[in-house]
Amino acid sequence: MSDASGDLTHGEKYPYDCDNNGEAEPSPDWAHFAARGVVANLRGRRGIKWSFEEIEEDDTRKEIVECLASIIRQAHGEKG
Repeated sequence: MSDASGDLTHGEKYPYDCDNNGEAEPSPDWAHFAARGVVANLRGRRGIKWSFEEIEEDDTRKEIVECLASIIRQAHGEKG
């Protein structure tokens, strides 16, 4: 079972959507913070984490996190 708080902390400390220097802006809102936490959780899972690591393009990584954040916002709006 996942530790959601730990995933959120790890996602913000080591954001998937950072640049090649390992730098990223803090999450601009709660949904982006959540998306980083989701990706942190997935990156810690055997079998799929390597697929995330194979994506080297900064823009693609940013797009993945932004898309997840958008889905999270939409879900909150529809079911919030």
